[in-house]
Amino acid sequence: YIISPVLNVYCEFSDLKVQRYLLILFFGFQTVYGRAAPGVDTFSGGYSTISFIGLYLLMRYVRNTDCFIWKQPCVTNLVIFTIISLITTTLYVVGSWYHINQVSILYCYNWPFVIIASLYFFLTFRLLKFKNRIINWIASSAFAVYLLHTFPLVLQNYFKPTIQSIFTSWNGLEAGLITFLLLFSIFVIAVLLDQIRKFLWQMISNYI
Repeated sequence: YIISPVLNVYCEFSDLKVQRYLLILFFGFQTVYGRAAPGVDTFSGGYSTISFIGLYLLMRYVRNTDCFIWKQPCVTNLVIFTIISLITTTLYVVGSWYHINQVSILYCYNWPFVIIASLYFFLTFRLLKFKNRIINWIASSAFAVYLLHTFPLVLQNYFKPTIQSIFTSWNGLEAGLITFLLLFSIFVIAVLLDQIRKFLWQMISNYI
C-alpha cells in the first residue's frame, strides 16, 4: 500500500515488453533462489514485501495487456484455476504419502503453481460487473482486517494460541464452526475500528 504509487508510475511509463521481461526474471529468480539453500528462504515463502511487489506488478501487467490469454471467459478461468489447484493438491498428497522432503513448498505463496492459480482466480472475477454500496463499504476496510489479525502482538499472543486451543479442545465440525465465528467476529471488529481511522483521516485531510 505504501509503495504502490511508485509501482503505478513504473507501470504507466514503462513499456509492456520491459514489464514482461522483468516479471519473467523476477519470478524465475524468486523460484530458484528462494529454494536454493535448505532452511533459508529470503522471500519467506512468498509472504514478503518483495513477493507482494511481484504479484502487484503481475496483476497490473495482466490488466494493461491485450493478450487473448488474459481475456478468456470467467468459466474458462475458473476451470483452469480448478485444474491447477487439483494438480497441486494431488502432488502434495502423493509427496506426503511417500514422505518426500520439502513437499510443503507446493503450497508456498511463491511457488509457480500457486501464483498461476491465484492469477486465474483473479481473472475469474475480473470481468464480473456488479455494484453494491455495502460490499464496497466493507471492501474498503479489507486491509484493516489483515492488519488486525497479523499484527504481531495480536497474532502471537492471542490469535494463534486461540486457534490452536480450539482445534485441541473440540472435534472437527465444532472446531470449524467456532473458528468461523471467531474469524467473522474479528472481521466485523476490524471493519468497525477502521471507520474510526477513516473519520480521523478525513479530519486530517481537510487541513492538508
